[in-house]
Amino acid sequence: SLDDILNATFVSAEVDPAMAVQEDEIFYTIFTSGSTGTPKGVQITRRNLEDFAQWTMSAYKYEQKQHVFLNQAPFSFDLSVYELQNALVSGGSMLAVGHEQVKDLRTLWAYLTTYGHNIGVWVSTPSFLSLCVSIPEFRCENFPEMYQFVLIGEVFPKSLAKEVMSRFPNAIVSNFYGPTEATVAHTVIDLDAAIIDLHELLPIGRCKPGSTVAIENGEIILGGPNVSPGYLGDSERTANVFFQRDGVRYY
Repeated sequence: SLDDILNATFVSAEVDPAMAVQEDEIFYTIFTSGSTGTPKGVQITRRNLEDFAQWTMSAYKYEQKQHVFLNQAPFSFDLSVYELQNALVSGGSMLAVGHEQVKDLRTLWAYLTTYGHNIGVWVSTPSFLSLCVSIPEFRCENFPEMYQFVLIGEVFPKSLAKEVMSRFPNAIVSNFYGPTEATVAHTVIDLDAAIIDLHELLPIGRCKPGSTVAIENGEIILGGPNVSPGYLGDSERTANVFFQRDGVRYY
């Protein structure tokens, strides 16, 4: 049971560094169809992943408090890399919400209040957050450890952002943007009331340090050490959307 897992004692062991994935070796591959409907295996190297983790760890100082990260996304969706990697690197933990909990709102709320009252970093799509906001009791009084809301994967509606900020006035509310090809996220903005009032649509923020974003011929061009080397077994499609310039990878 989950209670047995939470109360278990785990023994750590030394890992042979020679067995580790090297910087430019593929760490994982996630298949995404994007807008085409045709699955593409996006390859992410250890260097890509480390660059992403260094960015988020540095920006939000997760190592200073070993947060519980919410895991709402399945591991086949790269949103899940955010909580998995940051929890591992910071020494935190992760509370996974499974398909059975999401199917029924009462079941979901019972699960969150039983096991998730100490969630520190909420990582989800805006649509899942909206589902939880439909519960009036979803507010800071019942989740006193909530440090940050991380929203990725969909457009984040202004009305939802306002409601979350009113219920969790001390939490950081972060709107991230980025395709799988750029290792989870490439830009972010931490929202406040002034930003929400100023924009009709919430902005996706500024580019992560060490990377670039530009508009060329009507397309968004992302560059930096977080950009994938390309698609698994598909050199033609890789050549169509990835390129290198002055030693920097672009998508």
